[in-house]
Amino acid sequence: MNKLFKLKKWLTLEDTATRLSSVLEEEVTFKDIIQLIIQGELKVSWYFQLNDGIEGVEVIKDNIYVLDPKMGEEFLSTDKPLRHITNALASINEGEFFRVVIDDDIDSFGSYLYQDYRRVSPRIKLEGIYNIDISSGDIQATLENIFFESEGKFELSIFTGIIVNDEFGDLYKLTNPDIKKSDKHKHNIPDWSHWPFPSKNKPKLDDLVILRSDLEEFEQKLLEAVPNNHLRGSKDSLALALGLMCEILSKTQTRYVHGSKPNFSQISKAIEQEAAKLSIGLEDISNLNRALSTSHKIIKKLTK
Repeated sequence: MNKLFKLKKWLTLEDTATRLSSVLEEEVTFKDIIQLIIQGELKVSWYFQLNDGIEGVEVIKDNIYVLDPKMGEEFLSTDKPLRHITNALASINEGEFFRVVIDDDIDSFGSYLYQDYRRVSPRIKLEGIYNIDISSGDIQATLENIFFESEGKFELSIFTGIIVNDEFGDLYKLTNPDIKKSDKHKHNIPDWSHWPFPSKNKPKLDDLVILRSDLEEFEQKLLEAVPNNHLRGSKDSLALALGLMCEILSKTQTRYVHGSKPNFSQISKAIEQEAAKLSIGLEDISNLNRALSTSHKIIKKLTK
């Protein structure tokens, strides 16, 4: 799967489980992947197909401080933190720019501080892969329903809607242009929210994918989570031997040293060349350079 893995930009959740089973040498199930996503350990993305017709608007994060009982809106900054606010979901730091909305229909609970997203672009059709903020909309509840095979109701309002981001980090909010301004209350949308309003669309299971880059980042974290001491087992012993080999080579030949560290790139090239001469395949090693670097880190941790 390693050759094919390098060609893929994204994997299904099932393929991700298969890949991690191979890397970790233990069974990883589809439910394990869902749990890792819920816990925030593994990023998940939404593949918007060409014919889905899902729209969104580019947004930026926006702190909103809601007051009553007048109508109006203005932008302010503060010379001191605003922290002790009724039902506060966030706090405004000193000097931070934020939006104040004066609203006469907030159920007389006093003052609120919300984090919303302010629109900064026209509506566009979303196509391709976007990373999902699982804390937005009802995404986490959707994933929990999948994991527990339940049919829980979504009682929360679609306050901010589902937020996704593209490969450049730009944020987009999924919108439903068919919801009219007069239908705000019916859809639990605050009076001060601006059109187009958030969409209630949720991804189907087949829409969820894992970017290869996100999976490689997760695998790297697993490789780096090596104990500082108490190495056990054949795999740990092999990693220790690799680290020592890199250290020895860096002290015997100048081409295998880079600054104060072994030159892992040159060492990996030498290994690959020798393997080719001996007709030994290294396909099962997805990144030899990284493997050598990780092994050497173990040595450094043990010799501190």
